[in-house]
Amino acid sequence: MAQHVQTHGNDPTYYGISVNDVDSFAHSHVPDAFHNELVCPMCGQRMTDADLLTSHVETHFSPQHCPSENGELAAVNKENIPENKNRGPSTGSSSWELKAVISKAKPSTSALSSRDQAVRPPSTNSAFSSKHQNGASPLSAKDVSSYRRQYERSLEQAVLKGKMSVADYHEQRAELKGNDLKGVDDGYSRVDGLIEHLNRLYRQQARPGQRAYLCSPMSHFSGSHGDRGWGCGYRNFQMMLSSLVSDPEYAHRIFKGGQVVIPSVPKVQQMIESAWRKGFDQDGCRQLRGSLVNTQKWIGATEIVATLASLGVKCRLVDFHAPSAPDGSHPRLLEWVTDYFTTRRPQQFTPPLYLQHQGHSRTIVGVDIDRDTRRLLLFDPGSKRDHLASLAATGLNWKCMRTFRRTQAGFRARQYQIVEVTGLLTDREYEESKIIKSERV
Repeated sequence: MAQHVQTHGNDPTYYGISVNDVDSFAHSHVPDAFHNELVCPMCGQRMTDADLLTSHVETHFSPQHCPSENGELAAVNKENIPENKNRGPSTGSSSWELKAVISKAKPSTSALSSRDQAVRPPSTNSAFSSKHQNGASPLSAKDVSSYRRQYERSLEQAVLKGKMSVADYHEQRAELKGNDLKGVDDGYSRVDGLIEHLNRLYRQQARPGQRAYLCSPMSHFSGSHGDRGWGCGYRNFQMMLSSLVSDPEYAHRIFKGGQVVIPSVPKVQQMIESAWRKGFDQDGCRQLRGSLVNTQKWIGATEIVATLASLGVKCRLVDFHAPSAPDGSHPRLLEWVTDYFTTRRPQQFTPPLYLQHQGHSRTIVGVDIDRDTRRLLLFDPGSKRDHLASLAATGLNWKCMRTFRRTQAGFRARQYQIVEVTGLLTDREYEESKIIKSERV
């Protein structure tokens, strides 16, 4: 494809018209930066980088642009794939300035940018072998193609909007290919240290009568280029794993004594399918038609429970099936969460809680109690990575706590589900847990 796209730069005609006939017009009316551009044969988008254009052209043949089995176009979240508004020359100067920057930039794969060096954990470059997932086979290029298409499309848009350099584009694209097949999360959306900062803030600045109860240290994972708009469940699963791997017993059970790394979103999809094949949550398997790999399907609490159970981790699924207050909020949910965190012994390992409601999921990392007021502390995959990274670098204050705190009034969905990790499964419990059961509150 790259070789084919490059030929468009050497094509002696433009849509069948000789270059000689329009050469004088082009040189007198078109800026210099335009002469070295390549043109997308599908939509007319102009770029100066062949690899970038290749990625763009491939998106025209992705499922988002092709009819599905029932003849309808596949659903696309417009937040994930922004409408292209830069086709052809623009009357404003910003378009030409951006193209000039792209044409002058030289791809570099020798070093990470300072932005990425600051937030990427060292463990994410390690291999994620199949034995870590109880026999799940390694990922193939086909298994990650949907995720990769959206990822590369998002990178392309970031370059065109001036939010990313061409060098960073090439670097992230190259690392994506390597990490995808290893099944390892690339670490670009990961931020560490937030739990420690929360602990410090409440310890040093809480007013009389105010106290926070927090989970054990863990990482925050935001939605990234390849899963923005549909990946919240996968990112919350990564958050849960980042907590569990800090405990030796959980880490040994999940990774079988192998290297501890966080799986990528495509790898998590494969892990869920592996759990289904082992007999876990067959009802959920049928609802999702037995397929997650290479799709953009959402997952929920039952998929989290099934996957953790398949890894030997015991979970409790709790349903808050209706509001427990006249205003439509859920005070019983806040009471339940408060009991979970406040009854833990000091220094006891405390995993976070997975919180699901219609259309979104988050991770509960603690509870803030201020006299008679309770607020839940949440990690949201929808929070911007750059914002959280800046908080982790500079420390937290009360003003920025609105990123994490939610009062009872913030829980007005019709129903909620919570996943609580309660221990490790025995052999008998392992078989019994294949049928997902929930408790109503």
